[in-house]
Amino acid sequence: MHTSVPILGAMGITVLHGDASRASVLLPLTPNSNHLGTIYAGSLMSAAECLGGSIGFGQGLDGFVPLVTRVEIDYLRPATTDVTASTTFSPDHQATLREDALRDGKARYVLHISLTDAHGVEVARAVGQYQLRKF
Repeated sequence: MHTSVPILGAMGITVLHGDASRASVLLPLTPNSNHLGTIYAGSLMSAAECLGGSIGFGQGLDGFVPLVTRVEIDYLRPATTDVTASTTFSPDHQATLREDALRDGKARYVLHISLTDAHGVEVARAVGQYQLRKF
């Protein structure tokens, strides 16, 4: 992930889990804090958005790349600790994604993403819309 998108490495984002059905990353408070001592909103958005590139495809889809087309995020409360962004992708959606991608050369998918602080409190939630496209 850090070689594909170097800024994620500079932000200190680390992958906690990533496969075709579940993905999560850890976003540390430092270096992502702002003038209020909370995590900068743009860093929260980046942690949410990057999950779309690590989930929902894999086996038999060589040559396809994920593209973000839209992300909506609701900031629920200030994040004063490290944050975990996580999402899931069902096997049924994986099958549909694979079929659409192989048939049409592209496929759309949606992820519902939760961002929680170190105490398990949800600080933001996002909905990401992505497209898997033949490259």
